[in-house]
This record gives sequence, C-alpha cells and structure tokens, in this order.
Amino acid sequence: MNTSCKNCGNAVDHNFCSVCGQSVTVQRITTAFVLNDLAHGIFHIHHGLLYTTKHLLTRPGYMIREYLNGQRVKHFRPVPLVLVLSAAYVVISHGFNNTLFETSPGAANHLSQWLEAHYSHVELLMLPIFAITSYLLFRQRGENFAEWFTFHAFLTGQRIAVSLITLPLVVLMAPDPSDRTFKNVIVSIELLMMMWAFIEFYKGHSVIRTIFLGIASIVISIALAMFALFIAQSLS
Repeated sequence: MNTSCKNCGNAVDHNFCSVCGQSVTVQRITTAFVLNDLAHGIFHIHHGLLYTTKHLLTRPGYMIREYLNGQRVKHFRPVPLVLVLSAAYVVISHGFNNTLFETSPGAANHLSQWLEAHYSHVELLMLPIFAITSYLLFRQRGENFAEWFTFHAFLTGQRIAVSLITLPLVVLMAPDPSDRTFKNVIVSIELLMMMWAFIEFYKGHSVIRTIFLGIASIVISIALAMFALFIAQSLS
C-alpha cells in the first residue's frame, strides 16, 4: 500500500523513502522516545570515539589509510574527533589545575591565555597549515589537500589522546608548570607516534625518506604557525 513520506511528501511503497531516506514509520515524540534517542546518541559517540582512538593509538597509519580508502562506518569523523578530544583535554586539564601553555610576563602571557581560551579553535586552524605543507612535501605520492587535512586531523586527535592519557602523570611528575623535563618526554612520545603513523601510512615506501619528510612537514608547519602568531601579536 502506497503512503506519503512525512518528511518530503514523496510516494513511498517500501519501509524507507527513496528520496530522503526517512523511515515510513515515524512515531510520536514521547519521553520514552527522547530517552531512547539520547541513549542511542551517547552510545554512538562513545563507541565510535573509543574505536577510532584505540586504532589511532595502536595502528594509526593503517587506520587512516583505510579511512581514506572508504572504511568509515565504524569511525568517528576526524574534525569532530579533534573538537571532542580537545574540549575534554581542556576540561580535565583545568580539573588538574594544569595550564596548557606556559605563562610569562607581558604580551607573551596574554598570548598564552588567548591560546588556552581558544585551544580547540587553534587545533583546527593548524590543520590547513599541516595539510598544505604535507601536500607540497609528499606531492609525488598522490594524496590531495583534503586527504592530508583528514590525515592531520586524525594525527591531532592521536596527539590529544596521548596528552589525555598521560596528563595524570604530568601533574604527578611535574607539579611545577615551569618544569618542562617530563612534558618534553611526552612531546617526544607524541612525535614518535606521529612518525609511526607516517611510516604505516606509506608502507612500502622508503622509511628514512618518509620520516624525513614527515618531520620536515611538522617542523615547517609549526614554524609557519608561530610566525603567524608573532605577526598577529605584533599588530595587536
């Protein structure tokens, strides 16, 4: 028996509308519906987030390559991943009274406060810089700008995940914010994991050349970002 889709009005003779995809059966919104919808949403975010984070920590390059090749259903999307993890990192860091950026007198302290207040935005703004740098350095290997943007979004998620996992150790081992020793160890671990991702992503290519280009892309990107911040600070 034909019926009309309640979303777009298209005539439907199956369980789902062929135009917009909505189910023919649309129940009235009740308390039970809202609770079920909330539970489904939390489970989906929780499951996808943990699944993607796990793979970024155990097989990052392979996972990103598979995602680019179309295996995406189980994964959390890269940009929301950065937003969720960075927001969690800010909240938990403040819970530990841990500052994300070192503070110092004068304008530098103002910049540190601004970076901390806009941490998620800063992480997102860094992605195009990382993407264009990697695209130019690895251009002979075929990935486009959007694919590099996705690659670095996942790497940013990986780095924030490592920071989240190690945050209690940082607070315990280096309670003094000016003590960079243990924090530098964490940064070194994050860099090694990023290189691991590059190596897996380009399995079959020269490992040495991949590491060299990977490090170059990160260093150049950070240098460009720091230069942009310096210019912005000078003009403000």
